[in-house]
Amino acid sequence: MVVLIASLGANKDSWKKINILSTIYEWEKIYYLCDEFSYHNYNLNDKHKETKIKLMVLDVEKTTTILSEFFKNHIKDLEIALNLESGEGIGHMLILSSILKSGLGIRLVYINENNSLKEINIYPKQDSFNSEFYF
Repeated sequence: MVVLIASLGANKDSWKKINILSTIYEWEKIYYLCDEFSYHNYNLNDKHKETKIKLMVLDVEKTTTILSEFFKNHIKDLEIALNLESGEGIGHMLILSSILKSGLGIRLVYINENNSLKEINIYPKQDSFNSEFYF
């Protein structure tokens, strides 16, 4: 099973996708990294309470060190699923920095227009790896 880390911003419109993302797959654990507003206003519904969701507030002064140590101690896999659709700039940078400092790999995931879980792939689908770079 995979751990999901998702940014949870103050824009309530983005919370619907986060809700879908949390229930569309059997995640081992879910960490929502959010600002103070989201922490106090986001309600975990009954379905969320049955899952292993933890809300964590991002703090610009302390977050990178604290989060990277937390991830090292609490995530045993080599990689995590990451969604940054909600939130903004500095929060995203704090999240990325913390994950990378903890030594975890990242798989960027999102919900498509059909509410299906998708991963952002940097290489087009092909039978074998090609050393060319694709942009």
